[in-house]
Amino acid sequence: MKSAGTVGLASALLSIAWVGRAHALDTLETYEPGGLTRFEAAVGVEGMGPRGTERGLCTAFLFGVGITDWFSAHYIGSGRSSEHLTNGQTVHGFGVIATPIDSYHFDLDLLADVGFVGTERAFVSPGLELNIDAHPDQSSFGLFVQVGAHVMGRPPLPDGPLQPRRKLSVPFALGSYVALADVHRLLLLMDFLSIVDPRPEDRPLEVGALRAGYNVAVHEQIELQHEVLLDLPQDGEDVAVGIWFGIQATAR
Repeated sequence: MKSAGTVGLASALLSIAWVGRAHALDTLETYEPGGLTRFEAAVGVEGMGPRGTERGLCTAFLFGVGITDWFSAHYIGSGRSSEHLTNGQTVHGFGVIATPIDSYHFDLDLLADVGFVGTERAFVSPGLELNIDAHPDQSSFGLFVQVGAHVMGRPPLPDGPLQPRRKLSVPFALGSYVALADVHRLLLLMDFLSIVDPRPEDRPLEVGALRAGYNVAVHEQIELQHEVLLDLPQDGEDVAVGIWFGIQATAR
């Protein structure tokens, strides 16, 4: 198995994060078997930048249940509000993670999440992560690719009753990691979102953010996660910056 402490809040990209990506940067893995063996929580501020940028306060959490060495389940949630603590939105969901391939240089993780955005919309998010590691247990450096599908309900347009009531998008990301020591890791990731059959006001391809993370284990069961993100502008938007701080606890 890959080293413990690498699932990332809200199951990396392949979870409720696609509704409003909310987590500290990390890769994907199953949890230690034996029941409720994983807890994660994070808080962040996004949208810091020039006047007019949409700033927000974000939180996320995860409870992970390890069932076997290669199969786990979790309950995940996130929330976001404006900088004035208004216009709040919450997301909750359940999911499973499986690792059908775990070899010396190559790992494949599969994920499926279902949940709700507030009380009006639901979503389904299957996905996968491919890891290419120079050495096992992410002990040196490697590359990873995350890709999936996200289906979420949406209300019809008042003047367009034939518009589909489901929104299909395809999030994907490219990332890398470097292990500086046994308990220190640096991560870099660039994410994107492709929207299938977009509405006129939607872009077909959203360029996400460039993210840099630093994770350090302060105890054999506790890891601190830090992330700085640069939200890249499109169509005249302003550059925005975000910061995340998270903690991960693993029962062994």
